[in-house]
Amino acid sequence: MVEGDLWLALVSGRGNDYAFTMPAPWVEIFQFDHSNVSGPNTLAMFKRYAPSSPSADSASWTGGVVNGTVISISAAFRSTGSPIIFDKLGLESSNNPSQDIGPISSISDLEKYSLLIVCGHIADDFGSVPLLSGDGETWVDLGAVPILGGDDAGQVWQFALLANDPPSITSKTFEPVAGSSAYGIGIMVSFEITDGNINPGEGKGGNFARVIT
Repeated sequence: MVEGDLWLALVSGRGNDYAFTMPAPWVEIFQFDHSNVSGPNTLAMFKRYAPSSPSADSASWTGGVVNGTVISISAAFRSTGSPIIFDKLGLESSNNPSQDIGPISSISDLEKYSLLIVCGHIADDFGSVPLLSGDGETWVDLGAVPILGGDDAGQVWQFALLANDPPSITSKTFEPVAGSSAYGIGIMVSFEITDGNINPGEGKGGNFARVIT
């Protein structure tokens, strides 16, 4: 990771009423609980631009539950051109007990070459999570983390660098293997590169690179 990379942190907790925070200059993109029932899930994402000498930062929280499971993982993305900025946030999606996470609502009016991330959390552990598919895009795993200790829980996020013009993304469902039926939540978020001399989606192919931290 180098200075200026877009640095993202995905944080989740089994049990709602968590209130996650991260130290400045981290900025919250989203944070929400399961919409249908009190207790199963909280999911949050934070962003910042990487400094010249990155150090490990921590998420803090209030609320939650005794022996609740909190999971966090970070990833960074690099542009060879202009800075990467937040673009669009999809609808918060909640599902009642199922081995799957989803369906997670799609985002419309996306731009070619945008970075699209699909995130999910389930109130149980799992063995693995296959890659998403469809829409003529190539999906890449950012990390699927099952936790057996405390209250079992699992977190997953995957991304695509949108290649179609215009992109047409359908709702997505994560299908964990060797999991159990549990409450799930998920959301999509997109980012794009901006440049005052080009319109969104024009002349930006190949400008993204992924760096896992």
